[in-house]
Order: sequence, then C-alpha cells, then structure tokens
Amino acid sequence: MPIEARDWSNPFSWLEKTLFKCQEAEKSGLTAAYSRFNAKLHHLGLIWKRLEYDTASYEKLMGLMVKSIKEGTSVDEISTQLFLNHGYLILDLEDFVIHSRILMDRTGILVAHLIKGSARALRHASFKGHRRFFLDPKNVPYNPDEEYARYVREQTGWFEILRDARDILLVHDSSLRGAGVLLGPQTAPRRMQSQLLAWGSQQQKAYEHLLQLRDKYSKTIGEPLSKESNIWELLDLFDKHANALTSDDLKFLTEIKRETGGKLPDVNMLSTHILDFVKYISDHLRKQYNTKA
Repeated sequence: MPIEARDWSNPFSWLEKTLFKCQEAEKSGLTAAYSRFNAKLHHLGLIWKRLEYDTASYEKLMGLMVKSIKEGTSVDEISTQLFLNHGYLILDLEDFVIHSRILMDRTGILVAHLIKGSARALRHASFKGHRRFFLDPKNVPYNPDEEYARYVREQTGWFEILRDARDILLVHDSSLRGAGVLLGPQTAPRRMQSQLLAWGSQQQKAYEHLLQLRDKYSKTIGEPLSKESNIWELLDLFDKHANALTSDDLKFLTEIKRETGGKLPDVNMLSTHILDFVKYISDHLRKQYNTKA
C-alpha cells in the first residue's frame, strides 16, 4: 500500500521576493492570503509524512504478525499495535482530505488577489464558488485571464470528488458508517464510508444509473469495466476520470454518494491533482509578473 513521494515545497515562494515589498500588497490582503496558503500547504506536507509513517508501520507490523503465526508465538501485542496503527491511519486519511479542501479554498483566494483585474467577489469565495464563477456562461470568456479560467473549467473536475468526500463522507455523514480502510500491496490505503441502510431499491436504482453513465463515457474514458462491475468500482472509475465528466454528471455522482456512501479519494491521485494545480498557477502567474523562479 505505497504512499508515493511528494514535494510539498511552496511553488509561490517567488512572491516573497517581489510583491510583498510594496504597501499595496498589504492593503489588498495579498500578504494575508499568501500566508494562509503557505501555512496550509505546509500542513499537508506534515500529514503526508504521517501517512508515510502509518503505512510503513503497518507493513512492518503485518510482517511481524506473519512471523509470529508461523512460529506459534503470541500475537496479542502485535494485534494491539495494529489496532492503534489502524486508528492513526484513518485519522490521517481523513485529515488529508479535510485540509486539502481548505488548501483549495485558500488557493482560490490567493489567485483572485494575483489575477490583475479579477472580480473582487472572488477574494472571499470558497473554491466551490471560485469554480462556479468560471463555469458560469456569463463569465465566458473571462477577459482578465481566460487561459486560467479555461484551465479551471476543464481541468478541475477532480475538485468535485474532493468536495463530496469532505462534505458527504466526512462532515455531513449522519447516515453513513465507517467501514474501515481498504489496503493492498499496490494501491494507496482508502477509507470507506457506507450507507447504514440495507441494499434496497434506491441503491439498485443508483447502480443502474451508474451503468448508464459508464456506457456514456466508455469511449471517452477508454477504460471499460466488465458488466459485473460493482457500485464501488464504478464510483472509483468516475472519481479517477472526473475531469472528463460534465458538470451535470458530476452533480449526479454527488447524489449517488448521498445514497450509497463511497471511498475517500486515493491520496496519491488527489495529491497529484493538487500539486499540479498549484504549480500550474504559479508558473502561469509568474510569467505575468515577469518574475523568475
């Protein structure tokens, strides 16, 4: 269950050498926006180190468990440690999702301060509002920075998966229950939240709708699943290819998760999306300000 190596250094560090020397930056709130972004990016790096430790500890303990079983010795102490490790792993997986959402909100506000001529309302918007602003037909094209606006429209569908995970599976999960962590030798650990109710007509209807959605995107995604694909495999498929889905279909997936529950995002995939996004913004805006890295 590998946690991949990530570089959580701040790609916006160039701002410290340039814009913050002027009084306008302080007055406009740019300094505060940057400080909040920088702190949260650092927090994600710390959580990532904890996830690396959690998974390494789990693999070590499982090795000791197998050895003890073969030797016929007591596994009580190892079982206790595994139980504690499992709790830390759940905590850190949930922490990563929650703080990733906070980082995205702070990233959107920072960008709104940096795009010249941007709407002032964006400086107080969550990333949900940030994304909706650029998806609104009234803001197409977005003259202050259409290149960035187009990137948000076309390359941040994955944020809806993060938003659902935070809102539906963690914060407002009154009808869901934790179903442990899915672990495997080749995949990152995944926290599972499932519906308390037994499988019924609503869940069956949701499953049938997912099959229709799979057929709709079969050529676009290029990753067909067998006819026997279960609901969790289908949700995983669409989470993985969220950028290819329309806004309406992403909203449809949100409603499905309210009925069935789901898995927290693959942290390797989620971290890649986040870091690619902030790096793109930094590179894009640095050109506008004629500032070297």
